[in-house]
Amino acid sequence: MPSAKSKFISKYRNIIMSLFRYIKITKYRVERGVAVLPLVIISSFIILVIGTAVAFVTFFENQSAFSARKAGEALVAAQAGVNDALQKIVYNRAYSGSYDLTVNSASSTVTVSKDVDCAGAFMGKTFTVNSLGSAQNRQRKIRAVISADCDSGQVAVVSMREIEI
Repeated sequence: MPSAKSKFISKYRNIIMSLFRYIKITKYRVERGVAVLPLVIISSFIILVIGTAVAFVTFFENQSAFSARKAGEALVAAQAGVNDALQKIVYNRAYSGSYDLTVNSASSTVTVSKDVDCAGAFMGKTFTVNSLGSAQNRQRKIRAVISADCDSGQVAVVSMREIEI
């Protein structure tokens, strides 16, 4: 006569066999997933590094373009200061001094100095104009030499150049 144990085994044999097959398949799937995990981690790290590099390059390119634009604005402000000083000299040949000029969001500090007086050896006046243009943290400086004839009243720019700061 079969024992209770053998009856249980024969009755549930198919269930137990399918359970063992499931455990084998699941074990294979888990091992396969563990093998893919390092690949996923490494590829995620590479994507993160590339993304960070792109972000830094974009940031520094924007900073460079912004700095170049502000340097251009400072140069325009310096040129405007020279032009304004030229007008002041045309209207008043005895003019000398310093003043500030605002051009849009930039500013210019203009200094006008007389080099030779009308009573001097030359029959005219020579002015030196220094204009320092500033736009945020960027600065550019222009120096112009302007001559004014006392007899004819003609005013001319002798030279104008950018000076290293």
